[in-house]
Parts: sequence; structure tokens; C-alpha cells
Amino acid sequence: MIIVMLPDAAEAQVQSVIERLNGHGFDVHRSSGQRHTVLGAIGTKPAFDHLEIAVLPGVEAVFRVTPAASKPGVPEAKFGSGSIGGGRTAVWATLRDPSPAEVERLLGSQRRVSGIVYEAGRRFDDGRVREAACAARSMGRGLALAPFETIAQPVADIDAVILPSLQANHPDRIAPVADAGGLVVLRPPLAFGRWSEAIETVRSRGAEAALLVRPSRFGDSFDPGDVVHAKTNFGVPVLLDAARKGGSWNPSIPGAIATGACGVVLQGESAVWADPDRASGLAELAAVASAAGRPLASAPGGA
Repeated sequence: MIIVMLPDAAEAQVQSVIERLNGHGFDVHRSSGQRHTVLGAIGTKPAFDHLEIAVLPGVEAVFRVTPAASKPGVPEAKFGSGSIGGGRTAVWATLRDPSPAEVERLLGSQRRVSGIVYEAGRRFDDGRVREAACAARSMGRGLALAPFETIAQPVADIDAVILPSLQANHPDRIAPVADAGGLVVLRPPLAFGRWSEAIETVRSRGAEAALLVRPSRFGDSFDPGDVVHAKTNFGVPVLLDAARKGGSWNPSIPGAIATGACGVVLQGESAVWADPDRASGLAELAAVASAAGRPLASAPGGA
């Protein structure tokens, strides 16, 4: 169970929650982010009502860690020189049409960012994408291309492609990209009955599949059932698209991690990324991932 405290929660309120959890037999792991204190309650108590904690003063939200999120053998897929899924939580950062120098600057300052999402416009230069991918790979990370529109042919020498929703809904448009192998990330909204067809199309072409879910366009909520369904029925890793202007903390993150999301995509084009100690959202994300028992993945030689 993951408990997120209010940003202004007093220390006495935090201790009160810890004592209540200890009283029910939970071991408690405490982590402090930039704005939030996050508590991880360790232990299996099927009869425990988490609402008992949710109503305590100072508590912002409580999330139960689902069995699909914690059971052994969680889905894993190769990405760059590493992978997404397994027992770690990945962090990808978006950059719009970045140069190799921009890629190196962000990855050099953020050891916990394991991948770059190259946000491409309507037209993009394959060579520039490959240069950015080489820069990421030289630092032990990977690069995922996120084109604005449907692409007919894959770009060589990249680690992943995040397909636009329209393309992900049509298996015949997925096949040419999957033929290149690597990781193909499907971006919902997928028609529910097409999930299986899309994933099988990717796999039949020798590529690996993953899903990227995002909060509702009308707010910060998303359907956690998407994560559980994808992991349980299709065995694919699921990432949360939590990129927000300015890199601010997205309240969907704890629920996504608690239900089994293996990674989070954050906004990379923000001045706060220049400060490793105050990178927006990273400290909170690290606390939530640790509380869920799947700490952040780090770059080779990183902490």
C-alpha cells in the first residue's frame, strides 16, 4: 500500500499514520520527495480497509498495490542496453526534436532517466533522429521515437517507436514498423477488442510490445484497469505518459505505479531538469517507486 501525504502535512500527522499502520502489523518504509512524504506499507492484510488510513489528517491519497504489480515475473522488454519492466521503474524524458548535445546534457545531469522520448513533428530528419539515438546509447541509455503522424517505414538504429493512436488501431499499419524489430509502444486509446490483435501483430513480426497509457484529457485521472488488464492478459510492460508542461508532479503517478506500471514518461524540456536535486517530479517518483518495491532504474554508474 502506498500513502501519499499532503505537501503541508505536519510531522506529527506523518507519525500518526505510521503508528496506525504499525498497529495493524505493517512495516512502513518512509521516503521524502520534493513536496510529498510517501509511506510504503509492507505486508499482506486482505481484511484491512485502506479507507481507515485515507481519512486520517494529512493524508492526500492511498493506493493499494495490486497483485499484478507485485507478483514475480512481471513483464519485461528490451530497451537500449537495458530493459523496461522487471523489478525496476523506468523514467523516460521527452525532448522535442533534440540535438545530440541536448540529449547528452539532460542524461548527464539525470542519472535516473533511462530513456529519451524524441518528440518529432510532422516532418523529421531520420539522420537527426539517429544522431540523437547514438548520443543516448553512448551514455548507456535508449531513445524512443514518438512521431506526430503515422510513419510508413521504421527509422533505423533507434531503440523504440511510440506509435500514434491512429496507427496503433490498425494492425496493417503496425506491421511495417514492427518488421524492424526492437520495441513498439502502442499508444491508446485502442479499441478494447484490438489490444490483443495489435500486440500479436507486433510479436508476430519479431518485435516486442508495450503500452503507453495517459491521464484523461479532462483531468489527471486514468483508468488503472488498463494497467492491470494489459499486464495480466497480455504480459506486456505498461508506461504512464505523465509529461506535463513545466515538468510538474502528476497525481496519476502513484496510482499507476501501485497498479503495476513499469515506467513513467516525464516532461524533459524544463529548466528544473538542470538541477539534479530539484528535478521536478523525480524525487516524488523515486519515493513512490521505492514504496511499491520497484525502485527507479539508473544509468550505468548512476545511483
